[in-house]
Amino acid sequence: MTPFQYQVLRYVHDRVTGEFVNVGVVLLAPQERQLRAQMLRKTQRVSRFFHDINGRRLLVTLRDIERQCRAYGQQIEAPLHFEAVESLTAITQQIICPNDAAWQWGPLQRGIAVSLDHSFTDLYGRLVEHYTDEPETPRPTDKDVWRQHYKKYFEKHHLTERLQPRTVATANDRIDFHQTWQNGALHCYEPVTFDLAHAESIKDKMYKWFGKLVELRTSRQELHVYLLTALPPDDRELNDLIRKKLESAAGDNITVDVVTEDRAEAFSRQVRKKMEAHS
Repeated sequence: MTPFQYQVLRYVHDRVTGEFVNVGVVLLAPQERQLRAQMLRKTQRVSRFFHDINGRRLLVTLRDIERQCRAYGQQIEAPLHFEAVESLTAITQQIICPNDAAWQWGPLQRGIAVSLDHSFTDLYGRLVEHYTDEPETPRPTDKDVWRQHYKKYFEKHHLTERLQPRTVATANDRIDFHQTWQNGALHCYEPVTFDLAHAESIKDKMYKWFGKLVELRTSRQELHVYLLTALPPDDRELNDLIRKKLESAAGDNITVDVVTEDRAEAFSRQVRKKMEAHS
C-alpha cells in the first residue's frame, strides 16, 4: 500500500461569486518519489459555466501548469535528487501562488493506493472528467437577479427614480450601494444571487457577505440592508442557513433582511408605502 497526497486545481472565473470549476489534479507519492499531474484538454465544460471565457488562453495556461508539474516530477525521480519532498503543497505553491485570484489549489488531501496509476486515474475521473459531459444550466449573475426578478416591480411602484447610489464609510473601508433612500436610516437594496452550481461556492459567497455586513456595524450610519436574493432551488436547508446567517449579522446600527423572489412584488409595495409615509 502506497500513501499519497493530492490537490485539485480550480479555475475561479469571478472573485465576487467565488464560482469555480475543477480543471486538474496533481498527486504526490513521497515514498515512491513520484509526482503525477493531469489538466483538462478541452474547455467545453468551463465555457458552459462561464460564457465569456477565452478558451485558448485557458488551455495555454493549463498546459504550462502541467508542464511545470511534470518538470518537478522529473527532478524528484532523478537518481541524483536527494532532497526529500514530504508535502505536495511545497511544490504546488511554487507553481501557483496561494493568493492567485483565478487559479487556486484545493485543500491538501491524502489517500492510500494499491496502484498509483489506478488511484490517479480514478481521482481525475471523479473530480474533473466526470462532469465534462454534464450539461450545465447558465447561472444568473447579481445583475441578472435584479433585471429578471426585482426591477419590474420596483419600476411598477415608481421606486427606482427615488433611489440613489451611496457610499458608506466604515472603520476600515468604504462600501458602495447602488440603490438607496433615506428616512433617518439609510435603506440599501442589493441584488445577490446564491443560485450557484456548487454548495461550496454558495457558502463562500454567503460568508463574504456576512463579513461585509459585520464590517458595516462599524459605520456611524444607521442602516437597513435588504438583500434581494435568488436562492438555490429545492434546497430548503441551505436556504435557511443563508437567511439565518446573513440576518444574524445585524447589530446596533444595522438591520438585515433577506428578500426572496416570491416576495418581490409584495416587498415593492411595502417600500412604496414607507416612501409615501415619509413624504
